[in-house]
Amino acid sequence: GWQEAYRGIMPDQFLDTIEPAPRLAMWTGCIAAPESMCFAAYDSGAPIGVALATPAGRSAGLGADGEVVAIYILRSHCGRGLGRSLMGHCARKWISRGGTSFAVRVLEANLPARRFYERIGGVPGPSPGDFRIGDLVLPEVSYLFDDLNPISAGA
Repeated sequence: GWQEAYRGIMPDQFLDTIEPAPRLAMWTGCIAAPESMCFAAYDSGAPIGVALATPAGRSAGLGADGEVVAIYILRSHCGRGLGRSLMGHCARKWISRGGTSFAVRVLEANLPARRFYERIGGVPGPSPGDFRIGDLVLPEVSYLFDDLNPISAGA
């Protein structure tokens, strides 16, 4: 899903050479962390979407106490409300832990994701800087969700 989401935004050569083992280790660690909130969507037992939220980490300083680290839906399942539902589950869980807000960092060139965050109430936030992975450096923008209640109601 990650590779599919960034096709056309990141160079194909970069996406095609990503090794799955380190990504699996990273996700396993994220999901196992007690502070993480991870939700997945399935279709006939196959994973089709995932969302991961945590206390503000990389997004510290953007004006929120939590952050949506990742949300990916397979393109074949976009437009069905899965992203909104996964965001809603993250928001409800974060509220239950005493959290009040989320920040999201997104690649500036990722227009579908940006439109999604705007549709569900995200407002542009401060510049988070650049996303860096290996030699790749891409500008990011941020969105803030100061009131998680409308999002949590959509879960």
